[in-house]
Amino acid sequence: MGLIPLTIELGTTALDGSTDFLNLEVNKMTGLNSNIYKKINERRAQRNSFPVSIQKMRMIDTASSRIVVKIDSVFHDRLNEETASASISALGVRYLPNSLHRVSDKDSTLFGAFVAKNRETMSHSDAKEMASAGTMTQVSDTVFQDSNDFIWSVVSDGDTAYLVKQQDEDIGALLNAQHARAIATASHEVSLFEDYGPGMPFVYYDTRKEEMAFAIGVTGTTAYNPDTNSIREIASDMVVGVWDGRSVNVSEVAAGGVSKEDILEYYSMLYSHNKEFLAEIKDIIYNGVNV
Repeated sequence: MGLIPLTIELGTTALDGSTDFLNLEVNKMTGLNSNIYKKINERRAQRNSFPVSIQKMRMIDTASSRIVVKIDSVFHDRLNEETASASISALGVRYLPNSLHRVSDKDSTLFGAFVAKNRETMSHSDAKEMASAGTMTQVSDTVFQDSNDFIWSVVSDGDTAYLVKQQDEDIGALLNAQHARAIATASHEVSLFEDYGPGMPFVYYDTRKEEMAFAIGVTGTTAYNPDTNSIREIASDMVVGVWDGRSVNVSEVAAGGVSKEDILEYYSMLYSHNKEFLAEIKDIIYNGVNV
């Protein structure tokens, strides 16, 4: 008598005791597809990023910083907002959109950027639901506390409100851990702040709009933005390019005792009278810092 081949098939057991082979195959395929998608996404992320090294940094506050990074020229043909964000974010920080700019005439591999701490966020509605379920505590209208005693603060963005988790570690500690040991010689000459004065046109990074913006100095700490027709404080840390020398006469508002409204009216008039000239200066500065 010959041997009868015995085939053992594995499956999942249904409630009636039978074996559910269909579910087994589906689960196997789902797991396989999940691994395939994971590998595809990993390779895609690698294609969208490249190595960067921190050459220099200047803290703006505990949550944000201005940095100089080195990006080898072999990657410059792939350099854009998407790849810059992916590559700089790999350092453990959040790249601020549209902040990449040139910083050196001597070394084309050096770039400046603005970064911030990575933020854990949560929708306001989710926080409300968790508070109702007892998994979070609403301390006040703008503060929640989770089950691990972490504090979450409500942030408003137009009509939308969301929560941001408060973190003690400052961005300096994160960046110091990534600071390159081998520093490019030209990076020593790169300044991470630009002083400006009355009548001096310059370009700065606007953190609220997350873009580069043009302004004219009113004092050494305030400037007129013609696009918004407003005067606001702008720290020298945020300035990426300044026109070398005073370009417009502001002697009429140099004297003390002039109201902010009068200054705004004067600068608005001044800009309208010199619009073409200042537009040329704006383009020159932008061309010097744009990637």
